Amino acid sequence: MWLELKIDTTDLFTYSAVDPKDVLGVIDHLVFKGDAEATDGGIVEFDKPLADHKPVWLEIKF
Repeated sequence: MWLELKIDTTDLFTYSAVDPKDVLGVIDHLVFKGDAEATDGGIVEFDKPLADHKPVWLEIKF
């Protein structure tokens, strides 16, 4: 999804949301194939993390 949406993930991270001093980059991905097109997506940022991974979301056009 990141390539299709042309989102540069170099300076982004999805893990570890709980301890941002020890981040491992973007390790969460949504994969799709077939007659579909990614139209929007991203990483959800919360003030207080709900889990150790940040949620990712994707809008797909069929």
